[in-house]
Amino acid sequence: MAALLVNKTDVGVEEYGRDIVVADDMKARLMYYVHSICSVLDLSTIPNIERLKKYYRYNSLTDQEKLELYVLCDTLSPSLLNNKVIFQDDRLCGYDENKFLRLNVARHNLLISESIVLGGKRVAVKKIMAYKKTWLDWCYNIPIQELRRVVARQLEEVERARRAQRQRESGCNVM
Repeated sequence: MAALLVNKTDVGVEEYGRDIVVADDMKARLMYYVHSICSVLDLSTIPNIERLKKYYRYNSLTDQEKLELYVLCDTLSPSLLNNKVIFQDDRLCGYDENKFLRLNVARHNLLISESIVLGGKRVAVKKIMAYKKTWLDWCYNIPIQELRRVVARQLEEVERARRAQRQRESGCNVM
């Protein structure tokens, strides 16, 4: 794995991206997070990744895809990617909430790797992304907490249904 340690600011800042609108929906926000991470990492080998990053189609996710989104977001946790391919840096963002930068862009003491290990597999780094905390809260932290609550409720409902089914099958009634 090759890495580049930069000790000075590169004046040839090369930004890319465009302004987008993301629905104020927890699934859409998480899907936009996945979309953003797909901009910096080559995740093309992940099954169903194309579907899970289309944040503008959040309403058409199946229950199975919602579960896949949850697992994927857990795998792509900012805690695993921070200071490797995503960097909290308000100065680099300027007036934007997040900003994508090509690999030839660097700032003081920024360590940029050509690849990282994610889920036990080596993944190529295509670009880096700077973000503000407000962006991460809106796109990841708040929605993932809500999704975790939803999944926990669903698991509780499944477990209650299983217990009820076992009671019916055993012929026992609890009064």
